[in-house]
Amino acid sequence: MRVQLQPAYLLHRRPYRDSSDLLDIFSAEHGRQGLVARGLERKRRGGSLSALLQPFRPLLLSFSGRGELKTLTGAEQAGQLAALRGEAMFVGFYVNELLQRLLQRGEEHALLFAAYAEVLERLAGARDRDDVQFRFTAGSGLEPGPLREASGGELARIFLALGLRAAEQ
Repeated sequence: MRVQLQPAYLLHRRPYRDSSDLLDIFSAEHGRQGLVARGLERKRRGGSLSALLQPFRPLLLSFSGRGELKTLTGAEQAGQLAALRGEAMFVGFYVNELLQRLLQRGEEHALLFAAYAEVLERLAGARDRDDVQFRFTAGSGLEPGPLREASGGELARIFLALGLRAAEQ
């Protein structure tokens, strides 16, 4: 599979070997993907690719490969880095972790991708944590809403879903 300039966000990044990193990305058409970025510390035209690969920055990524771990072949900036500060940054990392743990690799999530971009935009403009609202749905196909008045059954389903996903990982 070869993908060219796919809109994406970096969810998580960790070092791998000498000058490479393992990336967990989220894209509209290909969902969550695992990538290996080789030779990040080598200077390229326009500077280091490593500086470009930051959480909360809209990216255009190219990658190829078969199986679960693909190879990053190119990256471009698609927009400005969301300026998350203080609690908003922690909320952003929490949302990234939720996506990482709850999404299967390779499943398309175009609506969720658009919602994620909106979350980052709102977090960047949030003055305090009360400006941020999490929305949940009790089932597939139902409109998500704020979790203000949840019954015990709804909370049990949410925690069961979180527990099942964590157990799979």
